[in-house]
Order: sequence, then C-alpha cells, then structure tokens
Amino acid sequence: MPKLKNPLHDKHLLNYISKFLKMCDKCCHYDYINYVNVCCMCKDFYCETCSKEMKYHGYYDETDHNYCITCSKKYFPYYYTNEL
Repeated sequence: MPKLKNPLHDKHLLNYISKFLKMCDKCCHYDYINYVNVCCMCKDFYCETCSKEMKYHGYYDETDHNYCITCSKKYFPYYYTNEL
C-alpha cells in the first residue's frame, strides 16, 4: 500500500471526521454535533454562535428545551405580546 502524503486524502478518515460535524441551518457553517443546539420542535441544528439566539422555556421536569426564534414565536406567542 502506498504511503499517502496527506492523511486527509484518505476517504475513510474524511468520512469518520464528517460524522462528528453538521452544518448549521442558519449560517451554513460546520460545527460539532451537539444536540443541545437543536430546536426541539423543527429539529434544526444551530452552531455555537447561532445557538445563542435560541430561546429556552422552562419546564416542570427541568429538561432543556431550546427553541429557534421562529418556533418560539409560533408556539409561545404570549412571550412576544409586548413586541411591536
């Protein structure tokens, strides 16, 4: 087997690395898969930067449910009644 000059030319290694990455649905940048950064309603994935805009609405069971802005306004409109 010939020795590769660049290890990233190995397709199996690239496939393995890409399993840990996912594209942000807002800015289209790749980030590590972190299921805390997924909207629990529409299941869109957000990178670390874009996930800071996600909203958290507390629950009695203390689970972490984050919502994107669109789903937050759609399913919790009473939080936005004071906005024009």
